[in-house]
Amino acid sequence: MRIKNQNEKAIEKLTQFLDKMPYHIEGHYQIARAYQNLEKFPKAKQHYKQVIKQYQKTDNFHWSVSWSYVRLGQICNAMGQQKEAKTYYTKVLSLPNIMGSHSEAQKYLEGKK
Repeated sequence: MRIKNQNEKAIEKLTQFLDKMPYHIEGHYQIARAYQNLEKFPKAKQHYKQVIKQYQKTDNFHWSVSWSYVRLGQICNAMGQQKEAKTYYTKVLSLPNIMGSHSEAQKYLEGKK
């Protein structure tokens, strides 16, 4: 229950923040994590995709880009969308390896998770 409340509070604060800073990459990543933790997958996907969109628009790489692809893969796995998950995990491997993002993607691609 405590974790749920923390994620809900995070969503509330991050929503306020993103209202003022709608293109903030890490803000979108963090709110997506909170939605993912609450298993609100469509909302989480929306924000992870916003991270990727901002990166594609600016070509300014941020660590959250690699991890957004990992998290999108996890969500698709959880929703039984293995083909889409594989696409996201494969994309991770073409980006810089940030804090173990490659090994995380590889685990899923090899069926270890």
